[in-house]
Amino acid sequence: MKFGDKLIILRKKHNLSQEELASKLNVSRQSVSKWESNNTYPETDKIIQICNLFECRMDDLINEKIVDVDQVMRKNKNNLSIVFDSLLEFITKSINMFSSMKFTSFLKCFFELGILILILFVCGLIISSICTNVIMDLVGFLSRDIYYSIYNIVQAIIEIVLVCFSGIIIVHVFKIRYLDFYDKAVNDENTNSSKPDVVLENNTKVNKKENNKVHFNINKEPKIIIRDKHTTFAFLTTLSKLIIGIVKATLAVISMMFVGILIAVISLFVISLFFTKYSVLFLGVDLGLIGIGIINVIILVILTYFIINKKVDLKKMFFISLSAVCLIGIGIGIGCIGICEFKFLDDLEGIPGKEISKEINRNVVANLVIDVHDMEGYTIRIDNSMSDDIIKAVGTNHEKYFKNINSWSSTDYGMRIYSFHNSSYLEFNDFINVLSHDLENKIFRDYYSPDGKLEIVCNERVANMLIDNAKKIHLVDYEKTEFGYKVNGYDQKIYLDYKCEMKYNALTGEYSYDDKCVCTKEVRMAPNGEIIDFDCKYKDE
Repeated sequence: MKFGDKLIILRKKHNLSQEELASKLNVSRQSVSKWESNNTYPETDKIIQICNLFECRMDDLINEKIVDVDQVMRKNKNNLSIVFDSLLEFITKSINMFSSMKFTSFLKCFFELGILILILFVCGLIISSICTNVIMDLVGFLSRDIYYSIYNIVQAIIEIVLVCFSGIIIVHVFKIRYLDFYDKAVNDENTNSSKPDVVLENNTKVNKKENNKVHFNINKEPKIIIRDKHTTFAFLTTLSKLIIGIVKATLAVISMMFVGILIAVISLFVISLFFTKYSVLFLGVDLGLIGIGIINVIILVILTYFIINKKVDLKKMFFISLSAVCLIGIGIGIGCIGICEFKFLDDLEGIPGKEISKEINRNVVANLVIDVHDMEGYTIRIDNSMSDDIIKAVGTNHEKYFKNINSWSSTDYGMRIYSFHNSSYLEFNDFINVLSHDLENKIFRDYYSPDGKLEIVCNERVANMLIDNAKKIHLVDYEKTEFGYKVNGYDQKIYLDYKCEMKYNALTGEYSYDDKCVCTKEVRMAPNGEIIDFDCKYKDE
């Protein structure tokens, strides 16, 4: 850009007329006009005065290779000032543009932006849902409280990133569709540095002179759409870099997930190779895993190349992916042929059952409540030949799975809780032996064994006491049977307000709390008993 063209833009950005600039430089208006038309150049001392006036460097002003006048003006400002000035400039130009637009043009602008916002909103919902679920699947092993805390943080971060990214897109589209073209038409009105293509309202006249100046009919208000190169506002560039950095960091985390998937695929491939000798089914699994591994590697390469700003050969990646998909298809076909050789069993047929019993002495636990862990209820079998001091816990499960009856005691609401766990799991060596035996015989079965059955054996008096004690702290779902009782499960009966250090003794019905509080007891009826709800408030509330 020539010196005269830069001088015109700088003068207009500082809201100076030719007369005002001439006055500040102590020259005539005709001299300024000659400078701006590139017919003559000012003397060196005048160039220095111009640089001081517009806060720019002499080299930037007279160097024709520099075409960005905004860059010339910002050389002596720090980054924060550039961003702030750019934001104010963006707002000012937007207001000026809207004030000069016709109502129909105004509606069209907002209609286009509204459609864009709607599209971004829908895409944001989909991306947010997918990203949140994928990331949270990696921490699904954490406790409920920690899991949901991380969930809220991850969801908030993703939503903030999407909102910022959407804002960048909306502002950028608005800038290139309207603001740049409007601003360019205004700045280029008296310059010949570009040849814009101007589209006006149908009833507006346009005249182009030899010097490429554009004149509008001042009696009509034009809608200006100018196709030309555009500059980027500094605050948009800053926000864009920030968003890109966050996106790259997110992709780096996602890449680690795909690394973990690749390790899992390789491990499964090695295991599948071991079992290939049993059936052609596992040959199909091997081929499918190779295809999945190739696709996983391609995704990792694409993510890595994006992070390091390296160009990806999409054509090569496409053909490799297509080959991997074909490999997966072949593997599925071979696997379907192999799976036809197997028969499926839903239970542990052929594995004998085993019974273990455990006795507890209840002579000092008159407030005893029986509980079970990770099991759906238990049964009470009445045996009146037993004394009041003995309770027997009998567990049953398949021999290879059944390990032991674990028990422990605790105190809750003043009651003595005795918990049982019919421990059942298949150790790795046992699992490999059972699986190898089944594969040799072309058998697939459900190898998960739920915790076995648990039966409490006691006399009738103790059985009734156990049911009554359980009712004191639980809503008990039970039924009378021919041999005793079947307890299907417990529901919560007592709700305490722990903020006042509330304590409740279910055996006596007494409750205590902090002296600074006032607590009230509310009893509500439920289909299977009473619900006790305590509500506490501090006295100074």
